[in-house]
Amino acid sequence: MPMALRHPSHRRILSLDGGGLRGLSSLLVVERIMEETGKIAGRNTPVRPCEVFDMICGSSTGGLIALLLGRLGLECSVAIEAYKNIVGRLMGEEPQPFWDRLLSGSGDHGSDKERQYEEQVKALVGTYGGTSLFQMPSPGGQHCK
Repeated sequence: MPMALRHPSHRRILSLDGGGLRGLSSLLVVERIMEETGKIAGRNTPVRPCEVFDMICGSSTGGLIALLLGRLGLECSVAIEAYKNIVGRLMGEEPQPFWDRLLSGSGDHGSDKERQYEEQVKALVGTYGGTSLFQMPSPGGQHCK
């Protein structure tokens, strides 16, 4: 249920760009916005972005964050820990950015990294979502897409 009544034709959209580890800064900014939103709403519990935004989308790591905040409906603090966990596992110890390694095939083979990324996303869905990513939420449930 949306936090505030608004005109039915108005939509709140959160768009997140990529940027590798810089995605963490996006999460921290959203977390701060949600803290202030909670204060304004007089809430004692954390406000989840999926309660405020009708749609959360992103590219690259922004897409991963959109999955965490929108589709899985996580609180920002939980999403931050999940993000650090998955990015840490995928980036490894090498100084070369994960996405550069994935696209160039240097280091580990790109297909191995793609498979690892897919496995990590499926594990996240299993841990926090319980259903397939491609299955739409049931009517009356979480409203964020």
